[in-house]
Amino acid sequence: MTNPPDYTKTPSKTAYEIQLNNQYADPHPSGSIYNLAKAADGLRDPYDWNRMEIRARPDKITVLINGKLAAEHATPPDRPKRGPIGLQLHDRHTLVMFRNIRITVR
Repeated sequence: MTNPPDYTKTPSKTAYEIQLNNQYADPHPSGSIYNLAKAADGLRDPYDWNRMEIRARPDKITVLINGKLAAEHATPPDRPKRGPIGLQLHDRHTLVMFRNIRITVR
């Protein structure tokens, strides 16, 4: 038997998680900076390709969906300024697709 995961050490608690959600009600709609800033509703096109831009700067995180501001939050001092980037599928019953992923370092 394996130990249960330590949910206090997930990216949404120790770094940053940007929510992708299209099919179910959630207190963190797409574009939210999980546990830090809730995104505005109605920015994404349901069941269609959407463009998400995430700007990670030393002083703040900004998320745009389809060119519109979804969420923004000052960088908490206890969270990293650098680190890995991950793409996640929520569970085995969820479908997610990505295309045209670009990472730019400035």
